[in-house]
Amino acid sequence: TIGWLGDSRAYWISPDNSRQLTWDHSWINEVVSLGRMSEAEAKKLPQAHAITRWLGADAGENAQPFIMNFDIPGSGYLLLCTDGLWNYAPQ
Repeated sequence: TIGWLGDSRAYWISPDNSRQLTWDHSWINEVVSLGRMSEAEAKKLPQAHAITRWLGADAGENAQPFIMNFDIPGSGYLLLCTDGLWNYAPQ
């Protein structure tokens, strides 16, 4: 079980199957997933990477994490990262 919010990500890395398991809670991800604009259009706007969920005294309703279950398919690594590390390997 993985719970996350904000700019935290989890990846599964194995010799034959690597994939991103979670996504940032950001403005760009919300508008693209809702079909309001393309990723290319959204990337051009200044609020593109603004975080929409976070922890902290001022978070209020924005502190609700997403939760998912992930069945480990075999040997591999679970990589957890936060704070913009995705910039180094966006794909």
